Amino acid sequence: MNETVLDSAPRTLSQRRLLYWSVRRELWEHRAVYLAPAVIAVVALIGTGLSALWLPRVLRRLDAYGATVTSDLMTPYAFIAFSVLMTGIIVALFYASAALHAERRDRSLLFWKSLPVSDRTAVLAKAAVPILVTPVVILGLVVAAQVLLLLWSSLIVAANGLPPTLLWNQIDLTVMWVVLPYGLVVNSLSQAPRYAWILLVSAWARRVPILWALAPFVILITPATRGTTACRMRSAVPGFRRRKLRRRHAESLRPLACP
Repeated sequence: MNETVLDSAPRTLSQRRLLYWSVRRELWEHRAVYLAPAVIAVVALIGTGLSALWLPRVLRRLDAYGATVTSDLMTPYAFIAFSVLMTGIIVALFYASAALHAERRDRSLLFWKSLPVSDRTAVLAKAAVPILVTPVVILGLVVAAQVLLLLWSSLIVAANGLPPTLLWNQIDLTVMWVVLPYGLVVNSLSQAPRYAWILLVSAWARRVPILWALAPFVILITPATRGTTACRMRSAVPGFRRRKLRRRHAESLRPLACP
């Protein structure tokens, strides 16, 4: 009888296990974190796969002229990496801005607070998605799409009577596969304070948290941009200060120190 009671008693999960399942919950609720980069990877793969139909003609021309390694054949692979990377970063920004705001708006925060998960674990799980999960998703999608494109290109080259080694000698993905993880790690570490700021804004903003998060940066950048634009107009347009400007505009432009 005592053994049955002990077996049926609920077991407490460790903090690491709670954090893991909290991250899983975030991915269940916000599927765009991995679906949006995956869709862009498929679209980019289809586009670059169609452009690979002209590879045999290009390789024959390179072989005839005895050309060495050219960077033009690496452009489709770089395009895949760039498109998936930018999509992942944009999705991460919008996720961070809606992570806490959406739960406060639909009152689901009250349900999740009733579970045995601390606020620290919940916030860490939300911060782990743009900082840790998104770079892993980007890296996996980029490598998978590039490998598929290389296999497809090799089949096209072989079907046209050319050795696939002629293509492989022109393409070197090892450098990209080394630089990309390094760049993702550096970008995650550098963007971590910004994601923390956006999460903080998402916790108290009532509407459009992404605008509230970007507003301070826009306010700080606007005066510098205005001064740079005015200096360029002064140097490019003759008699800029005398062209039908009202007095207050001319007075505001005089103190600017143009290089």
